Amino acid sequence: MCGRVTLVADREKVENYFEIPFEGWAGERYDQLFPLYNGAPTHYLPVLLQEEERKLDLLQWGLVPFWAKDRKIGYKLINASVETVAEKPSFRNAFKKRRCLIAVDGYYEWVLKNGKKVPFRIVPEDGSLFALCGLSESWTDPKSGKELRTFTIVTMPAADSISHLHHRMPFAILPGDFENWLQGELSEKDLQKLTDEAAVRFSKAYRVSTEVNAVRNNHEGLLKPVEEESSGPLFDQ
Repeated sequence: MCGRVTLVADREKVENYFEIPFEGWAGERYDQLFPLYNGAPTHYLPVLLQEEERKLDLLQWGLVPFWAKDRKIGYKLINASVETVAEKPSFRNAFKKRRCLIAVDGYYEWVLKNGKKVPFRIVPEDGSLFALCGLSESWTDPKSGKELRTFTIVTMPAADSISHLHHRMPFAILPGDFENWLQGELSEKDLQKLTDEAAVRFSKAYRVSTEVNAVRNNHEGLLKPVEEESSGPLFDQ
């Protein structure tokens, strides 16, 4: 599961990471929306697309398939499992034709302790940007005729270092594999190779404030580590 993310990098850093400028209005819009300390479904994130040409744009999180009658389906399609993404009706067409990459610099997971949800932020050890594998779609509202571009984040089994937080993690790759994900003819064996070689294993996880539990909270303090409660360790040894 991946249901909350962070992205605090400025526009230039994101463009340099993907080696391409934002498409059209998206650059100015990025400056208005970011930094994002508590990104959630329906929020917009920078997405690298491979169409006739490679493009960097802002898309809404929560995939709305082109055949959907209602955009509300996007609330249910925020993640896609790498093991079944090529077969599931909601994802298989996008997997064949519209794979994409999403820029983030961390994400949140929660564990239950004494009946309470305890949040953790999970990041790469060096604190750098990383790209999540995703799928994109373009949907036209049948009532207004307006186009909505959306995405979902692909997930994979969690690395051992963070599996105590959740059994799934977002599927992240390094620039050297961008081309394979965006345009490659990916077989099941190819996908397995990419997941095995997923370079960003989110080896660093730290506890953060429960303020992050509420989507309305979006400030720098959410990223700061908080001390463990004095009542004992979070995980049994």
